[in-house]
Amino acid sequence: MRISTRKNIDSSFELKFAQHLHNKNGKDIFYHKFQQPVIVEDGQIVKLDTLENEFKLFFDNELSLYNSLNYSFDDGKILKLSSTVEYDEKDYKYELSHFLNHEKDENPLEFVSTEASMKLNGKYSLFGNYSYDIVKDTTKSWSLGYNMSKRCWNYKLQYKQEDIPISTNIGAETQRNSMLYFLIELYPLGGLDHEFH
Repeated sequence: MRISTRKNIDSSFELKFAQHLHNKNGKDIFYHKFQQPVIVEDGQIVKLDTLENEFKLFFDNELSLYNSLNYSFDDGKILKLSSTVEYDEKDYKYELSHFLNHEKDENPLEFVSTEASMKLNGKYSLFGNYSYDIVKDTTKSWSLGYNMSKRCWNYKLQYKQEDIPISTNIGAETQRNSMLYFLIELYPLGGLDHEFH
């Protein structure tokens, strides 16, 4: 006697994994995360949903490379992509980043940015950043600042300019916003900040 049964299976599942590699001293060398949702109908794989892949590679104590990618199999294209090269040592820090967003419900966005900071001595530092909008072919934002940090308190003074999207009767436009930002923090009480436009 033979009995056969068949069930219609409608579900989804995700393939996920994460890797972490360390050197003999326990410091990170590489990490990687992967996620792939799979849609199943009538017991058959019918669709691969958006793939997410992320990794960070540490070349030494100071230099690293980061990448995050979202890929749509439906559209056959990259939806989001973010990459950063970072150099971070005792007195200097520098980052160069690229970001892209082509999701369906959002306006295309792509820009490159850079950040840098330098310690003047144990307590004081200078910092700045610059961001360029590739789609609009214009500067997105920039800033320069000064920071002082002690064991129980710190303050920050920063000048910043950025383009802010606004809605008008004739559509979306951008407005240049300039501001002076001040922050003071007392540990562990909290802090106070203010923006002057």
